[in-house]
Amino acid sequence: MTTGNAQLAQIWAEVLDVNVAEIGEDVTFLSLGGDSLLIVRVATLIRQRLGIRLAITQIQPTHTVAELGELVRRSGATGSVRQSPQIRLSRRQDPAAPFELLPLQQAYFVGQQGAWELSHDSAHYYIDFALSEVDDEFAAEALEDGLRQLMVHQPMLRARISADGRQYVLSIDDPSVDSPPLQVHDLRTASAVEADAAVESIRDEMSSVGPDPRHGPGFAVRLSLLPGARARVHIALNLALADGWSARIFMRDLLTLSADANAMLPPMLTDFRDYVDAMHRLRATPEWQQDFDWWRQRLDTMPVAPALPLVADPGEVMAKGMGLRERRFEPAQWTALKETCARQGVTPSAAFTAVYAITLAKLTGSRRLLINTLQANRHPLHPDVDRMIGAFSSTALIPIELPERAEVAQTAKAVAEQMTEALSHNLVSGVEVARELARRRGTRRPIGPVVMQSAVGGMMAVLDEGMQADYGPLGVLDEQDHHNRIRTPQVMLELRAYEASGGLVLSLASIDELFDEEVLDELFGELSGGVTGLVQEVAWSRLVVLPHDDDLAESPREAVADVRPGSPQGGVEQEVAAVWAEIFTLSSVDRAADFFQLGGDSLMAIRMLRRLGRDRDVAISPSAFLRSPVLADLAALLDAAGAARP
Repeated sequence: MTTGNAQLAQIWAEVLDVNVAEIGEDVTFLSLGGDSLLIVRVATLIRQRLGIRLAITQIQPTHTVAELGELVRRSGATGSVRQSPQIRLSRRQDPAAPFELLPLQQAYFVGQQGAWELSHDSAHYYIDFALSEVDDEFAAEALEDGLRQLMVHQPMLRARISADGRQYVLSIDDPSVDSPPLQVHDLRTASAVEADAAVESIRDEMSSVGPDPRHGPGFAVRLSLLPGARARVHIALNLALADGWSARIFMRDLLTLSADANAMLPPMLTDFRDYVDAMHRLRATPEWQQDFDWWRQRLDTMPVAPALPLVADPGEVMAKGMGLRERRFEPAQWTALKETCARQGVTPSAAFTAVYAITLAKLTGSRRLLINTLQANRHPLHPDVDRMIGAFSSTALIPIELPERAEVAQTAKAVAEQMTEALSHNLVSGVEVARELARRRGTRRPIGPVVMQSAVGGMMAVLDEGMQADYGPLGVLDEQDHHNRIRTPQVMLELRAYEASGGLVLSLASIDELFDEEVLDELFGELSGGVTGLVQEVAWSRLVVLPHDDDLAESPREAVADVRPGSPQGGVEQEVAAVWAEIFTLSSVDRAADFFQLGGDSLMAIRMLRRLGRDRDVAISPSAFLRSPVLADLAALLDAAGAARP
């Protein structure tokens, strides 16, 4: 094996968590368990270590090390690649200083304000899991001690978000660290029926109302002590501070620290604050600008989100939570499904997305659709990045155009190509692209409310290695007995695929107030049936016939406020104009100017409203501003609020 191929094999071994000796030059990435998520990480490491930036569309799961090595050599020889962005992690001089939110953090924070369509009062992930053989006299004490140690080890468990949308981390000497938020429910003397009802009540409460880092910790933990030396641990994490990968770290490390009072986790040499600073420096690189230009050139031809059949106006619905439909595949069935996908040369993630897109196309009558995907977007800037708790996730918008008439295998490969093309420009997040689309379309409605999240592949296996069966006072973990729910703003439908206990879970979360229950049942039935069918080779040759789209689906522009253009009139309009001119670096602002058309976004709007309200000692709600985000109309709101003040 050449030196270059040996370097690629080492990268594969790290990403897939396999022994490098198992990777021969004729072994494919897909056959080793690789998928489209992991290809992104391979591409990142190739950029960093070899100085070669390959488009993700160039790297196929079916590539062998030899084929990938030849691709790297050709690209380097022709100079047809661009260099990796030169960003590095460095420790902050003042760890206590506030730092900015990443794009998806901003979206979650704004989504909790209650003013935007499909907003919630919290964006969070909830999970509970079963324990047996519990030492119920010491379990609560052990769990509390584990939480205390974990809050010291993971700075983001001490993080808060200020009212103006900036995050900061409390010192380890803060009193909240010594008193971690643990609530214990003693149900040991309850009957089986009473205990089950109490657990279900806790589950409903914690999945509906999550922890809010504006007012306290971004996580919550409860322990239900049950009859028969059993227990359940309930965990809720605010998504503005912790992603799905973080939830797994939280669970694994909390149990480890709770099991043994003398347990020690390896110290981290950097943390999420340093990572965020590096990501903000990324925006100043030519590579980020190139990706941004790629997306901007495609804005006018991008499809809209699937036009789902709704029974209510999303703008009029205040959802209580998200309903959940699940289908679990046993380990043997999941293994067979992965093997079939590998023989077809398609990753399971691409196959799931294709089934999702086909089902949506049949439901909506359009084979051109925009799907929002959630990506575990941890750039490997430091060895500690994968051990951190933080909100690393990012979204990516995937414009999909399905073949009008093709076999399932052809359709899945077409979807895979479109996914990899979009993900090859992932330096710009889906949140940022959605903002540009909203400006172009003149809308403030959610751009990507239909979501696909696939967390299958080798990444979870790395975390699973740290899991064990016996956790001392907390007893024996039964991971198969778990419940999880998610609540995300500006999302009406989300399909998730993830691995659990060696099997696969397919989960559909939905804002049930928007849909007819029968539609959701039929939708999920077709989804789960389509994925189940992929185990059989014959299913891949099934012909899929979809609607013929002659015209590009366009999103109607929202009505423009009826304000006569011209110079600001009166003191309040001039005051607002001065603030807007400062924000957007303009010499003057027309009284009919729209805040978002000038380049504003939702976080900027919240900060602007707080500033104007503070200066005039009034409060303007974001929802009132959103009805007409025009300078003259905002001035009128400020005027009215001032007149109504006692």
